[in-house]
Amino acid sequence: MSEQQTLVNHVVSYTTATPGRCLNNARNHHFVIDEPPHAGGSGEEITPAEAFLAAVSACGILLVEGYARRDGIRLASAHAEIDGVRSQADKSWFQNIALQFRLAGPTPEEARTLVAEYQQNCPLYRTVAAATKVTVSIEAVLEPSRP
Repeated sequence: MSEQQTLVNHVVSYTTATPGRCLNNARNHHFVIDEPPHAGGSGEEITPAEAFLAAVSACGILLVEGYARRDGIRLASAHAEIDGVRSQADKSWFQNIALQFRLAGPTPEEARTLVAEYQQNCPLYRTVAAATKVTVSIEAVLEPSRP
């Protein structure tokens, strides 16, 4: 595959003077990730698992919003919650993941279509869905009335 046919996301992570903490750079953005408290970390910053889950749900929100805009579907707001379940005995993998979308504006059918397109096109979702059980629920709500 030629370089023109690939997309590479590059992130650099490195230790800091604080044990259990790393600094991460993605392009010109810098963020801190801590070791989880159960592994001896302070828990002051997000953990790798939280960053991973946030990336999966953020991809959903951004793609759903973009597809709605592209297709002329009314989307007043989009909300996603994600829970990753791991065993205390083996924290090395997610036993299952539950992802809930709440979309204000589209019809239930439009909401299902937007989320299905996310599921087909997000590399993060597709990777995690290939590795473990992922349950996705969708709620389409009318916009709250404005005074």
